[in-house]
Amino acid sequence: MSDYAAFATATGKIYLASIGADGLIHGVTTCMLADVVAHLAAVPGTIAVMPDEIARFSHGGAFALVEGAVMPARFPLAVVKARQAASLRAACAAAITGGYTSAALAAPHTYPSTPIDQANMIASVTASLLPGLAADWSTPFWCADPEGVWAFRPHTTAEIQQAGTDGKAAIVAAQTRLALLLAQVTAATTEDQVIAVTW
Repeated sequence: MSDYAAFATATGKIYLASIGADGLIHGVTTCMLADVVAHLAAVPGTIAVMPDEIARFSHGGAFALVEGAVMPARFPLAVVKARQAASLRAACAAAITGGYTSAALAAPHTYPSTPIDQANMIASVTASLLPGLAADWSTPFWCADPEGVWAFRPHTTAEIQQAGTDGKAAIVAAQTRLALLLAQVTAATTEDQVIAVTW
């Protein structure tokens, strides 16, 4: 392998990596400009490469040595699809745990939906289904009113069940959207088509 250092004028950072026999850069790391002198002196045969658009290094992908300059390498379509699918799954997870809106309390309220919140909602809905509940039974649950004020508000049997139903619907909607987008990624035949599939 040959070691290379590329200077990013915009950030004052040096991008350090090794070029393998396959022409790809391996083990990309960064350091400040003040540190590069020591690096260059410590690694025999290190070459400083300064392409104009060095900022493209920042996406952390693979790079190829082309005519003496370090340039982004084109990934196989399968790799591009896998990365886009992972990005879509992460976006779906964020949507599912990012809260949802329910009009269980008449006016639309925002409910939290982290895994703990989902477990609490399941427990609350389950409790509302138990036999022998008092006519005035209620359970408190965190939610924010239309003004964004969070409070531990009481919910009747019907209200907590509606809040739970709306939470489930929000999750299913996100999962359905993900499934459709993943199908588009699978069907794509070019990198541009894959990248165009976003959340």
